Amino acid sequence: MKPYHLGPFLGVNNRLPDFALRVPKEGDFLAAAENVDIDNAGRIRSAPGFAILEEMTEPHSLKMIDASAGYMVRDSVLYSVTLPTYAETAVKTLTNNDPMRYAKIFGDWYFSNGTDVGRLSGAAEFPIGLPTPAAPSLATIVGGLLTGKYLVATSYCRKSGSTLLEEGGISPYASAELVATGGLRVTLPGTATGATHVNVYLSACNGSLPYLLATVPAADVTYDAVSLPQGREASGRIEAPLPAGTLFEHMGRLCSFSGASIYVGIPHRPGYYLPASGRLNFPATISIVVSAQTGVYVAADKTYWIPGDIGDIQGQVVDVLPYGAVPGTEFSFPDNSRVGWFGAEGVVIADTTGQAQPAMADNVAVTPPPSGFSTVLESDGYKRVISCGWCLNLENNAATAYVGWDFSSVSEGYGTLPDGIYQIGGDGPVACMWDYGRLDFGSDELKYLPYAYARFGSPSLLEMTVSYTDDNDEWREYSVPSRGSSEVMREQRFDLARGTRSTLYGIVVRNTDGARFVQSGAYFMPKHSNRRI
Repeated sequence: MKPYHLGPFLGVNNRLPDFALRVPKEGDFLAAAENVDIDNAGRIRSAPGFAILEEMTEPHSLKMIDASAGYMVRDSVLYSVTLPTYAETAVKTLTNNDPMRYAKIFGDWYFSNGTDVGRLSGAAEFPIGLPTPAAPSLATIVGGLLTGKYLVATSYCRKSGSTLLEEGGISPYASAELVATGGLRVTLPGTATGATHVNVYLSACNGSLPYLLATVPAADVTYDAVSLPQGREASGRIEAPLPAGTLFEHMGRLCSFSGASIYVGIPHRPGYYLPASGRLNFPATISIVVSAQTGVYVAADKTYWIPGDIGDIQGQVVDVLPYGAVPGTEFSFPDNSRVGWFGAEGVVIADTTGQAQPAMADNVAVTPPPSGFSTVLESDGYKRVISCGWCLNLENNAATAYVGWDFSSVSEGYGTLPDGIYQIGGDGPVACMWDYGRLDFGSDELKYLPYAYARFGSPSLLEMTVSYTDDNDEWREYSVPSRGSSEVMREQRFDLARGTRSTLYGIVVRNTDGARFVQSGAYFMPKHSNRRI
């Protein structure tokens, strides 16, 4: 008997026939694989287990911002949470219970579910930006301003003592003409969430640009402008708070997208955009936007690459894929060297120069879901992304299926399921299966299959299921456990049914008790009968 070896393993291939999964000098594909990973050496490893930390109903949109603190949504309320010892503080009652997206820029975290939008600081929530007032109403009063025309504007601001923390957009200018020396009574815009004060701007006599005249409490109703300003000039542009949508950061801009439009934030001024020029429109609803250092990928009716700064596009916009993406699936490599998402052909890997490739397309046919999420895990010396029911090794592109991994969100080793928050990566039981396909062991002759061997490490036995067609053309199937197990990697034997005879044997292996394992290879000892029929 000549041993027939399998491995290293190349991941699932459901495009090839299940009896033709060998790639000479490379390894062997699997006909199917559930809840296992393929590591960089082509070994089969059990997927990470998970165990419940805190029971609750329908949590989602978990985002950890460090090892112990994060945010989560439950029943239309945004919470600040602490893990693994669970504690929560309500941050904001939301308009709806839609999935929340988060973005970090210049050390601050921002959130939006497409309707609600804001900035976070611990358990406190602030508006994403201060509103832009309407042009103020003016009335003539006694004062020291000379005869002539004047421009007046206002803006909201947020101060701490004498320190200016934030200023909103400056209102459209109001104009008034004094026909005699006097002043102007400015009607202030009233209070606004997040604003502590109102800035009042006034131009010089017959001037074209207003300058800061005064800063007054936001609760004040009017301000009397009776002398010329001494402060800085107004920006001269109409700004507004960034609209709600899916948030992302690119080249110092906090941006959002909603429907078929991207709202381009002002650089180094997070939370604001220019309504007159800060909008990019696409032919169809945008599903994802991914910043890749030197440009962005935009998935709508197709996937586009926009080089450089999307607020100042200089290069040519390029079509990179003829289809869009599954919303919510964008991800970045741990070193930010590449990005990715889930598309019509599975996981797409893209670089920082506009080159995007569907990494699973040659080997796996997929059915993309309407929405999803992606998470990148790194352990045991290899990196993989889990997305839309698939796991892809980010080094060798070996793909396997994840079944029962129904998390609505995953962040920094924690995940949300309908019954609570779970810790991922522990020793929780995971039911694993991998299918070698139908094997002829290098010959189309009839053969017996008395023994099989696998080199694996596990605290529990592995179980091998053998299926075949017997001499009477009847389908047969049986299962046997390995003769032993060891947490140290060792070769273990499977005693198979010696009297069976067939040309092709289907071989499926499972773990038992949901135990963790790693398997480096397998081989079989077929005994040929020298007959073809």
